[in-house]
Amino acid sequence: MVKGNAALGDPAICIIGVNSTFPSVFHLWNTGRVTERRMKVAADAIEGLKKELTPFGYRSAFKIVMLHHHPLPTVASGADQMLYMQRAGWFLTRLVDHEINMVLHGHRHDPCDFSVSYGGTGESDLMMILSAGTTLKRLREERAIAARDDDDGQSRTQSDISARAQYHIVKVYADRVQVQGMNYDPKAKRFVEWKASETRLLSDSLAVHKLDYTYLIQPNGLMVEQGKAVLQAKQGRKFTEVRVGLGVDEDSPAADFEKDCGFKAFRSGAPLPSDLIKLVKNEPQQKLVTIILDPPISDAQLEEVRWEYRWPGGWTTLLKMGSDRGSFYISRKTDKISIRFVSQCADITFNRIHVTHKRPVMIDRAKLTAEIAFEATDPALFHSIDYRIWANR
Repeated sequence: MVKGNAALGDPAICIIGVNSTFPSVFHLWNTGRVTERRMKVAADAIEGLKKELTPFGYRSAFKIVMLHHHPLPTVASGADQMLYMQRAGWFLTRLVDHEINMVLHGHRHDPCDFSVSYGGTGESDLMMILSAGTTLKRLREERAIAARDDDDGQSRTQSDISARAQYHIVKVYADRVQVQGMNYDPKAKRFVEWKASETRLLSDSLAVHKLDYTYLIQPNGLMVEQGKAVLQAKQGRKFTEVRVGLGVDEDSPAADFEKDCGFKAFRSGAPLPSDLIKLVKNEPQQKLVTIILDPPISDAQLEEVRWEYRWPGGWTTLLKMGSDRGSFYISRKTDKISIRFVSQCADITFNRIHVTHKRPVMIDRAKLTAEIAFEATDPALFHSIDYRIWANR
């Protein structure tokens, strides 16, 4: 690990090694793979980094995984099935879970770089996958390429790309990565730049993101949501808005945002003016509100943003059927989600909640209560949390 200079906005750089090698028969099947046990070793190392850097520091850091084999195809091989990793998709998904920014590998040493988008909301995070070249190509290969070059010195076959001696220069900044490809020119007898790219990473600017929801059940099925987000930006980043979704199922009545919902927002306990609360989606049973954070939340300290609204008849299904359901989609890295249901009606009590997140969990109460809750720690990115509650009247 290399610690960055916080004063200059430089991120820490963490390098995690993963073993992908596996015995092969006469070197015919050099695919390699990462087993569950090997991935656990890497996960344990990541937990050690989180303790050393703190979770805030880890999320702000630039994380690199190094391994031998190819998690993605390169340009020069005609025998893909004999070279690339088994279960590569599973492996890359695990890296997404650990917020890895870059993968470096060798094996064939075809100098390729890819940017993999794994977001689902239009504000995607990117993970770069960089295949190392080599500066040690044999001269006979270089002479063979030179003989095939046109008079202008440009190679005309794709195989030449991987046959030349090459290397990459990688420059890591707080919000972007620059990759410069250096290619050996046999005529000039030196390395020259042949490509350059810049990729913006870490589009999710939050280092701390905790959510807490409380749903009140009031007389006549009135639903009240009280939400709270605890936020802190990554090092050198700014966080400018919080989006809040309002909605009910098709059996519940429509609501007018201005007349019925009474949406209010607070930052660090102080009420926010109406010009910082923007209604960006307004449908009869679904609405979306943007809370503008001016000034933006920085990396200096934790801040708390709260909101509250009501929806007349929002608990219509619960009153009719004795149960209700809902879901939360995890569109950005989240540390924790807590959801609580509180009945403020003397004739409504809870006895059961069923939650599906990674695996189904049923919570039964030995006796009826006016409150029931669940908490998801480290929710999986791009997954949903589905719940169903049961009540007695």
